[in-house]
Amino acid sequence: MAPELAFDGVLFPSLLPVFVISALIFWPLETLLTKAGVYRWFWHPSLARLSFFILLFAGLALARTVIGV
Repeated sequence: MAPELAFDGVLFPSLLPVFVISALIFWPLETLLTKAGVYRWFWHPSLARLSFFILLFAGLALARTVIGV
């Protein structure tokens, strides 16, 4: 696990940049999925959104680990 990130004396978790990148990727992707009507296929659309975000975040975190950045 990478060490914490220090910014102006404040420590942040090392996965914070991955979380922010995931949110920036998910925002337009979620808008696209909503306009396409994908969430009509799910019983609980909010849970589907959360699941998609978690999959994206976990995939980016794993890719970061494999690449070694």
